[in-house]
Amino acid sequence: MFEHNQPGNMLDVTIRIFTLSGRPVTKLEKTIISSNSYASVEWDGRDRDHDRLANGTYIYIVHVKAHTAEGTQTEQKIEKLVILK
Repeated sequence: MFEHNQPGNMLDVTIRIFTLSGRPVTKLEKTIISSNSYASVEWDGRDRDHDRLANGTYIYIVHVKAHTAEGTQTEQKIEKLVILK
């Protein structure tokens, strides 16, 4: 889940998850039209091979493209993800 400032606009959301060494783990893509300032992308915690991720720290990149009346706006954020079981 993330907060945005584009309620009512179509958002193309891409989330890429990597190991700390930079190996791609998975990529999630979703188009959302949110009526409020929050949007969510569901993920089952599995990698591209449908295996559960091991405990540890990962890096994720959220890329959002908003389609507005003024044109297309994009934003990207890089954060850490910690998996604990």
